[in-house]
Amino acid sequence: MITRGFAIVAALLVLGAGAEPDGTTETEFTRQVVNLEYERHDLSTAPPPQLLSGPEGVEAERLLHGVVPRRLPGETSKRHFVPFAVRYESGVPTAAWCDTNLNGDLSDDPTAKLSAYPGMVDGRSFLADLAWTASLESGGELPIEWKIRVVLEPQTGLDLPRYRLQKVFGMLGEVTVEGKSHRALLHDGVYSNAFPDGVFVDLDDDLNFTLDPMSPDFGPFGVPFQWDRREYVATVADPRGRRVVLRETKVVEPVVLAEIGEVAPSFSFVDTTGARRRLDDYRGRVVVVYFWSSRCGFCASKAVPLKEFYDRARPKGLEILAVSYDTDVQAMTSFRNDHGHEWPTSYTGLQFWENPIGRQYRAGGAGMIYLVSPDGVLQAIYSDVDDLEAAVARFTGP
Repeated sequence: MITRGFAIVAALLVLGAGAEPDGTTETEFTRQVVNLEYERHDLSTAPPPQLLSGPEGVEAERLLHGVVPRRLPGETSKRHFVPFAVRYESGVPTAAWCDTNLNGDLSDDPTAKLSAYPGMVDGRSFLADLAWTASLESGGELPIEWKIRVVLEPQTGLDLPRYRLQKVFGMLGEVTVEGKSHRALLHDGVYSNAFPDGVFVDLDDDLNFTLDPMSPDFGPFGVPFQWDRREYVATVADPRGRRVVLRETKVVEPVVLAEIGEVAPSFSFVDTTGARRRLDDYRGRVVVVYFWSSRCGFCASKAVPLKEFYDRARPKGLEILAVSYDTDVQAMTSFRNDHGHEWPTSYTGLQFWENPIGRQYRAGGAGMIYLVSPDGVLQAIYSDVDDLEAAVARFTGP
């Protein structure tokens, strides 16, 4: 599904960036207080698998549970979870415990100090200091220190309360885009030229960052991306995020982002047969733009229904243009062959946050199905094939 970003407001320092004749700049970033809210989740009545033992002397049935995720250097998807437990009374958090020593046992962790959270009646928060040593891909080890604020929302009715995670510190600096300096943020804590790392830039200078890797304000490390009318490549120079090298590569046309109810922005690609495909060439036909991956469980579950739908609707004028988020061409090819998927497919080897078509359509994950009507308007985004077929029938007939 589309990732929804959160925003922060922070006082930032203007930091120098040295420009080279070839358009390359190296920018310094410093660790500063940002109070960066980056995730929201429901608390759970079931303890997470990482929790081996709960707090001593507290009945398990009186606890709700959550986790703080971590990601180690070089990992593209695996997450490591720090469990915590909360006790509520009359809808208000009254006690909390967090596994700050990372041993899966809350019985040897002190009770967290709860504080009232500003602007939230009966909301509470606590700070968790997490520290560990990360092994780097390049060799050596890096001490990591996170200060996380866990915000506990009050419980209303029978619904489980939610919790929000904030990073107290972040790496802040400035980058120059089209000759103008803008505030910049690195969001993670261990930095490499891999997912989900990159630079978030406050291009409209409103002191807010949208923490969405599909946002036009985000520049992923290691692959070309676009800000305004320039294409750039950014690389992080050290795993602590203290230096970022930004190189301007060329002048480009502004990107038009996809919006429901507007004309779908055109794109083109060379498909797996070597043929050039262009969205605008299908004007007058119904087009499904399908973002997928062989690693996606949803895509596997919908592979047969989508093929059957395609076989029924193609004679009536429908076409599917697929964009693969696979990084392994053999896995992509095998999946298509196994399921008889013959529609035009783009393969670049890029992940979703790097893929230019995915970024243009803000398709923040595999399994997203976009419907474009014969007049070229982006109608809706679907996940269910039956719902998609009903919508397509409005244009092609039953």
